[in-house]
Amino acid sequence: MSNKENQFTTGCNLEIDYSLVAADKILPFQISLNLTDSILEPAPNQNQKFCYDIIGVGQDNSDFADLSHSVFSICDEIPKEQIANVTVVIDGVPQEVIFEPGGNVELKTPLNPDPPTGCAGLKFDFPLDKVIGTMQLCFELTITRAIDGIEVCLFGAGETVKGLYICGPNCDIVIPCLRFQAITDIITSTALEQTALSHILNAEGEKTQKIVLFATTAEEMLAVNKSVIILLFCANIK
Repeated sequence: MSNKENQFTTGCNLEIDYSLVAADKILPFQISLNLTDSILEPAPNQNQKFCYDIIGVGQDNSDFADLSHSVFSICDEIPKEQIANVTVVIDGVPQEVIFEPGGNVELKTPLNPDPPTGCAGLKFDFPLDKVIGTMQLCFELTITRAIDGIEVCLFGAGETVKGLYICGPNCDIVIPCLRFQAITDIITSTALEQTALSHILNAEGEKTQKIVLFATTAEEMLAVNKSVIILLFCANIK
């Protein structure tokens, strides 16, 4: 497993397999999060991007059904305005995407879910062959979200299958600048600490010079030396 998988997708599935889910009509499709084409942690001014590969692995008989459409149950707090650049490629051919109510890509809500599956989320109304079909679905988010398991619902030949979860965007907003701000805060804090320490050491130096000039006994000199040692120790200067 790569560092990218460890860092961003811990706790959720990178792949799910509905070909193993029993039903009257098996929907034999494997779905995976494409980490190469996805942008899970975008740079500043870059959109977050999720790409999913869907592959038909069934047989050409009546036990298996072609895919009619799919629903990726992304967080219901993500509005349509925050979803951009939706693309669909089937068997290597880019498809025309109409992202609007009644189009081939829709944002279904809990109050208005997908009728056959009852699922809410991003609906892709694109059929796929059960035996040799390949599809890639991509969409971008203008607001970066944390990653967690999201349900994927499939429908075909009057059959609905659901209950498997793959890595996708949840409702928690991630602010990329927080990491850089934290680094800046650390640097600033360190600089302020060093400046303050410099002032203390200068004051101690001036005090030591005066003691050296006016001290009358060795005990006074040793007391000053001890004071400076304690100060440096407490400041963790070696």
